[in-house]
Amino acid sequence: AYSRLHTDHILVVVGKLGWNYQPILDRVKKEHLENRVLFTGYVPDKHLPAFYACATTLVYPSFAEGFGIPVLEALQAGCPVITSNTSCLPEVGGNAALYVNPNDTEQIARAMQKVLNSPTTRAEMKQKGVLHAQRFSWKKCAQETLKAYHDSMRA
Repeated sequence: AYSRLHTDHILVVVGKLGWNYQPILDRVKKEHLENRVLFTGYVPDKHLPAFYACATTLVYPSFAEGFGIPVLEALQAGCPVITSNTSCLPEVGGNAALYVNPNDTEQIARAMQKVLNSPTTRAEMKQKGVLHAQRFSWKKCAQETLKAYHDSMRA
């Protein structure tokens, strides 16, 4: 999707190279994007907020997720999010994210272009994201889990 954009933005791919990365590396080379795509390798969790704070958008076209922590972290940091319309991601992103079919590179590219080209869109997404992220906390999760245990014991 990134190769279809007309932008000066650099794509930063955060995280260690995992399975099935070679086709991505080959595509970057084939498209002559070596100077526009940066692979960071592993980044400790404590440094991730700095990446979110500096990013124009998080693009997270995942096929399957247990929860989608990166989406929530980005929203908390005020980073606009583009993510998949599958799995749990619409629940995590709520009304704050743009949703795409992770198999549709054209749709992903259009969403990226929309966010990159519109300061108004980014500002709206940032505001909605910070508000939406406040719905999630470890304390709230623990309280709801405890309530579920109590409810099941009464049943």
